[in-house]
Amino acid sequence: MREGFPSWLLQNNTKLEYLYLVNNSLLGPLQLPLHFHTNLSYLDISDNCVIGSIPIQIGTYLPRLRYLNMSGNGINGSIPSSFGNMSLLESLDLSNNRLSSSILEHLTMVCASLYKLMLSNNCLQGQIFSGTFNLRFLQ
Repeated sequence: MREGFPSWLLQNNTKLEYLYLVNNSLLGPLQLPLHFHTNLSYLDISDNCVIGSIPIQIGTYLPRLRYLNMSGNGINGSIPSSFGNMSLLESLDLSNNRLSSSILEHLTMVCASLYKLMLSNNCLQGQIFSGTFNLRFLQ
């Protein structure tokens, strides 16, 4: 049986630091909590049936994320500019989705701690790194 994304986990557990929901057949859009979640540092919702676009305010509501894996879903649309608010982000995997548009310059300038960036198997276009990127740790 497929279930919707359990947004109540984030909403009701404000001290939650790690959320690992890999391969659970979660269905529907990713829903952010109604308030800022400053303790969450690890979010993995890969290999589900999450659809729709990435919420525009994801970086504002989850600013302390260090690890974010949303690969292997049906996510479409663009990468929101609020990813630039995740200055602690070290690992980002958005591969194997249906993302389109260009890769954000904010992501490559502000997320200076980023060492892993996986964007393969999407429909992204444009230049990845401008002359002002700040990814010293990228592997």
